[in-house]
Amino acid sequence: MKSLAAFSLSAIFLVACGCEESPFRMFSARTDAHFEKAKRDIHEAAASTAEALSSVRTDYVKEFSNRLAESDKKYREVQEAGRNATGQAKARVMERLQQLDEQKADIRQRMDEYRNANDKAAENLRVGLDAAMSEYTKALLTPPLP
Repeated sequence: MKSLAAFSLSAIFLVACGCEESPFRMFSARTDAHFEKAKRDIHEAAASTAEALSSVRTDYVKEFSNRLAESDKKYREVQEAGRNATGQAKARVMERLQQLDEQKADIRQRMDEYRNANDKAAENLRVGLDAAMSEYTKALLTPPLP
């Protein structure tokens, strides 16, 4: 009963002082200003983070496109070897080129998915994209069987 009386007395005091419109509100104008500043800071940080992630993704796409362009040089070498080959060797090189074309198409599809994905999904897609590129590069560098 004492605590209820003390609470009521403090509520009356706060109303009488004109501190707040409601005696049950325990925040001051200063606390509200800090809260609003914190909200603005959080929104600014979120926007800054989103901008940074977008920049990282853009840089990765450029870097990855350059790697893919470099691999095209090796692909053209394999194509040239196929043109110069004869018989079974030519058939093996042509089969290998077909597999490389399928892998490259898969990489391009993954790249499009990565570009259009949200941040969470992009992180997972990037791992798969790196793995697919690694396999493609390995396949390019592996000499055809005789």
